[in-house]
Amino acid sequence: MANAFGSLQLALDLLGVFVFAVSGALVGVRKDLDVFGVLCLALATSLAGGIVRDVLLDATPVGVSDWRLVACALVAGLIGFRWSHHVERLSRPIKTLDAAGLALFSVSGAIKALTFGANGMEAVILGLITAVGGGVIRDLLSGIVPEVLRRELYAVPAVVGGILVVLAAETGTLGTLTASGAVAVVFCYRLLAIVRHWHAPHAPPPPVGSAAARRRARWDRATRRARIVRRASAVRRSRQSSGRGSAAGPVQQDPSTPGAPPQPRPQEGRPS
Repeated sequence: MANAFGSLQLALDLLGVFVFAVSGALVGVRKDLDVFGVLCLALATSLAGGIVRDVLLDATPVGVSDWRLVACALVAGLIGFRWSHHVERLSRPIKTLDAAGLALFSVSGAIKALTFGANGMEAVILGLITAVGGGVIRDLLSGIVPEVLRRELYAVPAVVGGILVVLAAETGTLGTLTASGAVAVVFCYRLLAIVRHWHAPHAPPPPVGSAAARRRARWDRATRRARIVRRASAVRRSRQSSGRGSAAGPVQQDPSTPGAPPQPRPQEGRPS
């Protein structure tokens, strides 16, 4: 089985590493980290879940032994860092890439677990760990409550992907086509959860007018204010960095002296 699905495993791992690394890098850019911090988030997001999976399987972690995965994560992190001037528009790409990485890693992790002789339940759990582990570490390093604990359905699509892989293996139909179909199902499920705001059940709200309700309202207001301040700071930093090159105004040539160097044109409202 290991020989049959070795190339499929590698392809899924490379794709998952790439999209998760770009996702981690974009989160680092949004947090205004330098290139080292961005690359650290890219590596943690793309490789941490697989490392935990391999340790539980008592196998050599490919996240530190396979140079192709490490190189793929570094290249993807640099690509994400290069997009820093789009920082105020990164919300949708991050969610889409995160959904793609979740789908790829849930299927890849389950396939590797089956390759090492795990049973169906173990394969589903290890696929889940592979899919959500990197994102959890990314969010913790960047000071965010992990996505799996607070947002739309996140772990459930990964569990569905692992179950589909196990069912395909039990029926003898596990191959490139069925694995690709499982990835597509998980990806679409996660995107639908984002678009339609599908959530796991939450605790009921406290009674209106109670002390707990007032504390919760104060906490919600403080959280909204902090979020607005962070977004405003990010937009201000982006505008300042993009406006440094044009602060002196456009350059013009003096027609009376053809050989003279160009002089900056004074801006309107400023002393020349």
